[in-house]
Amino acid sequence: MDFKQLQIGWVKYMNKLVEDGILDEQYKQLQQLQDESTPNFVLEVVSLFFDDSQKIIYELERALAQPIVDYKIIDAYVHQLKGSSSSVGAGKVKEVCVKFRESCENQNKEGWSNRYWQLVDLSQQLCYPNNDAMSSRGVCSKVIQCMQKEE
Repeated sequence: MDFKQLQIGWVKYMNKLVEDGILDEQYKQLQQLQDESTPNFVLEVVSLFFDDSQKIIYELERALAQPIVDYKIIDAYVHQLKGSSSSVGAGKVKEVCVKFRESCENQNKEGWSNRYWQLVDLSQQLCYPNNDAMSSRGVCSKVIQCMQKEE
């Protein structure tokens, strides 16, 4: 797959996430920050978000699997994910994080369990569309590598 095809695929995929309501107005504002001096800005920010969100969800899974769940630890991870999702415009992730934190505050195990699986599902939609071998995260890194070669 050549560089131009990767770019086109990336743009189409991100536009679909906006159309589906997974990405919100904040993502559009993020796009406006990109210019000729920072042509890879959005791609790099979103790629970092994909990587960080996967790590946070992994840590959440580990923390939730403990015999005694520490709601403060869970809340800290969810708060971190809420902040990063908000900054890139992943509005649906942010919404689930808000509900997740409410469940933690109320120590509602069923509520946070449901929210955890919603986050896993959203993460799959964001990072691994259609379970493709060529994940959006993989496309991010390939596009960045191609751009760095061109510089």
